[in-house]
Amino acid sequence: MKFGQTEIPGSLFKLARERMLRDPTFTPGDIRAHLTSAGLDMMVAMDAIRPNHWIIADRVMRACLDDMRNAGQVTQLKRGVWARSDSPGAAIEGESSPRDATRL
Repeated sequence: MKFGQTEIPGSLFKLARERMLRDPTFTPGDIRAHLTSAGLDMMVAMDAIRPNHWIIADRVMRACLDDMRNAGQVTQLKRGVWARSDSPGAAIEGESSPRDATRL
């Protein structure tokens, strides 16, 4: 994957995957924050413009999330909250809540 003309380093993707699998649950904001802090040196080497670092982190996070969801490694608990598939909270995916019943 590229950002402009520069290839995004695979180590950023690895960093995102490791962070997603570290805790039982995570949010996309957690992953972006982790990438912009732990992967700052790699992002500065790619693009010195600081606002672009969030864009790079978002692209990496979304690509990893899609790959891991398709592989069955993560599942969405609710909007904005994801979990490892092996965590206890992941088993509630797809169950309806009383709030959902009011929308029918």
